[in-house]
Amino acid sequence: MKLLMVKDRNVIATKFLAEFANNMAEQGHRVEIACHARHENSRGALLNPAVALDNFYAAGERLSTRLLSLFKQLLVWPPLLYKLKISRSRPDVVVCYFLIDLFNVMLLGTGAAKVVMMVHNCPEAVFERIDKKNWLARKIYRRLLAKVDVVQVLQPSFVQPFVEHYRPPRVVAIANAIAQHADGEIAAMHSEQRAEGGTVVYVGRVAKKGKRQHLLIEAFAKVADRHPGWTLEFWGLLKHGQYLQQLEQRIAALGLTDRVFICGYTDDIQAVYRRADINAFPSLREGFGLGLADGMAMGLPSIGYASAPSVNELIEHGVNGFLADDDQQFADYLGQLMADRPLRQQFGLAARKRVEPYAQEAVMQQWQTLLEELSAC
Repeated sequence: MKLLMVKDRNVIATKFLAEFANNMAEQGHRVEIACHARHENSRGALLNPAVALDNFYAAGERLSTRLLSLFKQLLVWPPLLYKLKISRSRPDVVVCYFLIDLFNVMLLGTGAAKVVMMVHNCPEAVFERIDKKNWLARKIYRRLLAKVDVVQVLQPSFVQPFVEHYRPPRVVAIANAIAQHADGEIAAMHSEQRAEGGTVVYVGRVAKKGKRQHLLIEAFAKVADRHPGWTLEFWGLLKHGQYLQQLEQRIAALGLTDRVFICGYTDDIQAVYRRADINAFPSLREGFGLGLADGMAMGLPSIGYASAPSVNELIEHGVNGFLADDDQQFADYLGQLMADRPLRQQFGLAARKRVEPYAQEAVMQQWQTLLEELSAC
């Protein structure tokens, strides 16, 4: 099978895309990634040499290639570039990473190639994003989503909303793959946890609207005096400068600069989870919640909001964590877990069981089956 993966920009920075492409190549498929990235012309360390990368805007060293790249950027419509690419490559299946990729790929037609649209957020977020566009863009996206061969969502509960909203021919639920860990590694982690005190972690990019790190800071502040040995750490990309400044100012105003830390990005997130005790996730909504699921796979108990899509499917209230109905309850549950080490360990073991179905082998087998079905049509 010949597979073409399309992502608008920042291909090399997307670990999931690279792992997906590598896995498909290891299964013996011919895999190529197409993009139009202005500032990323290298393959990147994440990509398997068997995966071809075609960056339409790659400038190269020669003057002629730099001029051609500039010409494409300024004068050539991206859908035309993808139309030409598909005509030359003749893939069996095209996988679109974002909505803009679906636009670029399908607007001028894909010939005999089947198209899969990946959806990385919950239905409400996708609907809102499309509804905010102008009337023509809304009409185009609705038409494309109704024509695409398969829409892939991350939770079973997301299937029906997409069916009702856009009526695509097929909607399937395939979750993100989550790394699993040996029993010995988890046991060693629990044995190293402190009898008194501990660390609450949040892993994810800083964003006020969707991630809501400020709610976790406020919750921690409410219980901090009763649990003096505890700290709170935020890990993830620091993209929103104004919101980041607001968080830092609030931490200082609460007198918690020696206990609450905004740590930024790390390449070794597993090391963060290994020394953590609680995984707190105040998101408004998630498409899947990788930071939450990765922590659960490491045996961490979790806290989230009952109203948050995906979070409320990964966390089973009273089994592997707590789901709060409001901000005060979130703080109360946080304090309860901080005070009860046996409960943390009980929830942590159940959390590992909850994410076992998302092992990479199982998830990639679902993708393999889907893509083979499409290529055989």
